[in-house]
Amino acid sequence: MSEEQQYQGDRWTTQSKNILQNLGWTQVGDSNFDIDCVNKPAHKTKTRDRVNPHGIDSVFSFYDPYSKKDVGLIVESKHRKWDGINKAEIEDFVKQLQMTIECAGTNETLQQLGCPIVRVGLLMIWCNEPERFEEDKYREYLKQLKLTSKRNNPVTIYVASNNEILRWCSLIQKVIYIRKDSNVSEFKFFYPSDTYSGGKSSPSRRDHVNIVHLFSSYIFAKSKEKQIFRGNTLTSEISHVFFFAEPTLEELNFMYSCIQPFQLEDAQELRIYLYNDDTTFRVQIEQFIRSKRKDLIAQGSDLEITIDYMIRLANVPEEYNK
Repeated sequence: MSEEQQYQGDRWTTQSKNILQNLGWTQVGDSNFDIDCVNKPAHKTKTRDRVNPHGIDSVFSFYDPYSKKDVGLIVESKHRKWDGINKAEIEDFVKQLQMTIECAGTNETLQQLGCPIVRVGLLMIWCNEPERFEEDKYREYLKQLKLTSKRNNPVTIYVASNNEILRWCSLIQKVIYIRKDSNVSEFKFFYPSDTYSGGKSSPSRRDHVNIVHLFSSYIFAKSKEKQIFRGNTLTSEISHVFFFAEPTLEELNFMYSCIQPFQLEDAQELRIYLYNDDTTFRVQIEQFIRSKRKDLIAQGSDLEITIDYMIRLANVPEEYNK
């Protein structure tokens, strides 16, 4: 590896680490370290048992309100030109991460650091030629991956590239802006009750986003804001939806169908932050707002619906390199 490649790789590890910290995750230990391989025959290279340890870029943890436990995960940060992102490379990245996770569960160093059991991985692939990045082709590569996992102790691996990473950066910027508002006394990401858990998961509010929500089309939040009315200070409950899908009328209506069961109508205002600012959808957005306001008036509801936008970024902000 050339000095320039090493520099860019280390830089991207720092950037990805800062992005995840800004999403509320907690780093475990330091970056760039090795753990021993305890499955040398299974992790062999061709016909030879594995000799080298497993390299780790970073380890993080977060509390998952749905499983009601801390989750540990290994994060691998890959920085490549577009020509270096293909099915074979992605498959190799995932296999290496899978093997690392399989050895992390019994690693004494991670246990001594108080790391939760690691059965999850996040692969963050950044194409350093954003103008050449082809989302459709990248998605096709993911569909073609051929992977195997142990049935008795499977691992889960999430793969993110430019589009997901830039969405997370936009989310971070908008949340920082909201929290800096002097009228906002509290802002938390909202986890609705999980209907598939048989009532075991109650609604909760947290400072962080879990990994499932990061790959979702909608991310929910709630805040409390001070408002002055006739000389009196009132506190309003605001529900927030960070909306990453295309804002078609159908998609907006589907999102809104989630509002009632997810307890988001119980507020004075519902703010929807769109990631897509394409004016093509302007008419459909206006129709959505008009029809919902009409329905709310008919229901005698005081809920106000407003539309805002997240800034759509072309590159990872330089501030994450510090």
